[in-house]
Amino acid sequence: MTRYFIEEEALTTKKQTFSIEIMEILSMTVKVEADDEQQALIQTQRMYKDERVVLNSNNHVSTEFLLKGCKDNDTAPSSSNNC
Repeated sequence: MTRYFIEEEALTTKKQTFSIEIMEILSMTVKVEADDEQQALIQTQRMYKDERVVLNSNNHVSTEFLLKGCKDNDTAPSSSNNC
């Protein structure tokens, strides 16, 4: 009977490091009184900057998970999605 010994390291696959971008989209519609559209946009932007309009989890619209790249432990990050 022949016995074969395989090193334990050879049986495990090499782990890779992945960069995953998580992008959440929040949305809210506000009503403002202004002289024209441009003033309405400026006023709304100011309200947002001054934190008088704050979006939170109740305004959640969608979430995306995007593979940005990967790398072996010995190589630079890959620009393709094929790891």
